[in-house]
This record gives sequence, C-alpha cells and structure tokens, in this order.
Amino acid sequence: MFLKYLTSTVILCLFMLGYLYISPEIEESWINREPEINFHFSEDTKELSSGDASFILTIKNLNSEQNVIFRLEKEMSDGWEANFCFNDICFLDHTNYTMKNGENIDVLITVTPDYDEQEEGKVRFLVLGDKIDYEKEFCVKAIVQEKVYRYTLTGEKELEIEASKTAEFSVSLKNTGENDSYSLILEKNLPEEWKASLSEDKFTLEKNETKNIGVYIISPLTAEGGDEGSVSLKIIPENAEEKEIILKATIKKDYDFHIRCLEPEKYVPQNYDVIFSMEIINTGNSRDKYYFETEEGILSENETELDAKENYILELTIYSVQEDKSFKVKITSESGIEKNVELSVKTENLKKGVFAEFFTATWCKPCHYADEAVEKMEEEYEKKVFCIQYHPGDSMKKDVSELRLEYYTFVGYPTMYFNGAHETVGGYKGVTDKYREAIEE
Repeated sequence: MFLKYLTSTVILCLFMLGYLYISPEIEESWINREPEINFHFSEDTKELSSGDASFILTIKNLNSEQNVIFRLEKEMSDGWEANFCFNDICFLDHTNYTMKNGENIDVLITVTPDYDEQEEGKVRFLVLGDKIDYEKEFCVKAIVQEKVYRYTLTGEKELEIEASKTAEFSVSLKNTGENDSYSLILEKNLPEEWKASLSEDKFTLEKNETKNIGVYIISPLTAEGGDEGSVSLKIIPENAEEKEIILKATIKKDYDFHIRCLEPEKYVPQNYDVIFSMEIINTGNSRDKYYFETEEGILSENETELDAKENYILELTIYSVQEDKSFKVKITSESGIEKNVELSVKTENLKKGVFAEFFTATWCKPCHYADEAVEKMEEEYEKKVFCIQYHPGDSMKKDVSELRLEYYTFVGYPTMYFNGAHETVGGYKGVTDKYREAIEE
C-alpha cells in the first residue's frame, strides 16, 4: 500500500516539474497566434433581367479584437450602382470597423444594374487589417431587354349634346412602354358651322405616365336633332405605332310643338259658315309629323310634316252654323305628343246685335279709315257689333271671302255690309258716323 502511494506521488511531482518548464512557451504561442476570420457566402454570381442583385457575405471573428477596413471596389459602367450594408448602416465604398472577439457580421452587398447599357458588372469586397487581407469578387450579369414602346387609349367615343353646346371628350393616353414623345393631329368631318379643337398637340411621357387629352366638338345654334359631327384623332408617337380614334357628337332630338289660335271663340249669324285658323309651330329641333282630328267641320289637312321651327296654318270650316257649339281639334305628333284646341261658335248674341262684313285689302290706302271706324264701333257697342273681315283681293284671301263677295253686288274697297243688307262704301274721316247710323237703324 505504501509502495502504491509513493509511486503516485513521484508521478505527480514529475508532471508538475514538466509543466513549469514548458508553460511560458505555450503562453507565448497563444498570445502571438495569427488572428482567424471565417468568411461564408451562398453564391457569387447572379443573372437578372430586372431589379437588384443582392449577395450576403458572413464574416466571423474567431480570435481577439481587430481593427479592419471594409472596402467595395466596382468594375461597372456609370449607369450601375452598388453599396454594402451591415448593422443597419450602409456605405458606398468603404468604412473602418473594430471586430470584437467572436463577433459575427452579415454584410449585404447590393448591385443595381443598368439594363439599357452594360451587360455585366463586378464588385470586389475586401477586408483589410494588420494581419488579414481577404478579397471576394461578386459578378452580376444583366439581361438587357429590347426597348418596348407602347401605349393605351381609353375614353368615351360618342356624346349626345344640345344645339349650340360643346361635346367635351377626354381621351386618356397611358404610356406603358419606354419614354416617348407624341404628336396629335385632328382631322375633322363636320357639317357647316361646326367647329373642333384640341387641348394640346405635342407632349412627352415617361414610362407609366398618363396624359388626358381634351377634344372639343362645338355645334351651332342652327343644328337640328339627329345632326352629327365627328373627328379623327391621330396619335403619332416618335417610336411606337400610330393609332387613330374616332369621336362623334350627336345633337339630341327634342320634340315639341305649339298651337296658336287668335280667335278660339267666334260669333256668327245663323246659317253662316265659320272658319277657325290655327297656327302649328314645331318648337323642337327635329322634323316631326302631325295628325289632325276634329269632332266638327272639315279640316284643311289631316296630316302634315314640319321641319324644326317651321309653322303651318291649319283651318277648320264649320258650315251653316245653326246653334252654339263647343268642340275641339286634337293634334298628335308622330313623336308621341298630343294636344287639344278648344273652340266654340255662338249665334245667340247675334240675334240681338249687328253682324258686319268688312271687305278690305292690304293694298287699299283709304281702307285704314274703315279699319279705325270698325275698332271704334266694337269698343262703343261692345258685343252688340260683330265684324268679320274679308280679303278677296290680296294674299290673305280665303275661299269664303270670294263666296261672300259673289253674294253681294260689290262696288269697291272698302265696303261694309250690316246684317247682310245695309251697304256703306268708301273710306274717309267721317265714315265712323255712317257706320253708327247703320248700326242704330
């Protein structure tokens, strides 16, 4: 037992003496050992047709703290760009950094190619220190695509407007290709008095930029419903294909008409014929057709067509009136508008009054004395005197005027007959008294 103990003690002493002899050499070797830095990356070459190329270089300091320089050298054209980032800070070409023992850094190297110019670019990332000199090259191959020039057109191509108004078209041109310049030409296919214009005729657009082009078609006041004018807008790019868009403005159809009857109520003797005149006016902006119906008498026409703003005189003749009557004339347009004219003829008041028939002419100079006398008599005797004018000798003549003229033994203009018998011929200043005498008899 003692022998075993002695042997162990001797071995331990020999070990301690050996350690004391070689430990300074070990310590000196540890302190003076070269620093070690590990580098790791997944790839060093990329081929792209768009966007940025990114590389990650992982650097790990396996030894004591060291001062290093990170540097990015570039072999590329001016249109390319490159930078590197780590610890949330980015640099264009270089920076100084102190790496701690055991520190791990991910360096992000980004290359932005110019796809219009150089096809390949290179960068070299260097890590330089007192005892380290590391270099790694990264390569980017850019697939240079052919320049594409194109654009799109959108917007309403047809507008409906009122006469004298302006059709305002907005054509949206979007440049979906490379930067390009555009020229515009407006070819007009317009009726007389119509006009058209452009907001602008030349401009340049960058890729994905949009321009709204104003095209204006101006219609005249005289335009009728259904009239239309068109223009051809030609877009001529410097590099892309020429395009054309047709824009059309149409005048909105407006239908309406007005009826004017100066004497909707008439007084005549019994057994006399009476004529009502109605003026039909097309107040719309479109041609229309009109149909006429009546409960009494004979109409001059059963239908007619009128252009915009045109008028027509419709006559209704009631023969041999025996008693008071009220009736209507119905007027219906082809566009679907219906209107009625209320008319009436009365004989009752004439049984107690005087019925005067006045033959006159527009070319008759002395007739104005008779005209003035008639107006005075109608005011003085109110509804006791009822006068009808006949114009058998001028442009205002009607069939009934000639019939009444044949009935009498006519001398000349002006001539007044009271109650179909008493005759007064001539026009002069004192004719009012002559009319008054005849009425009082």
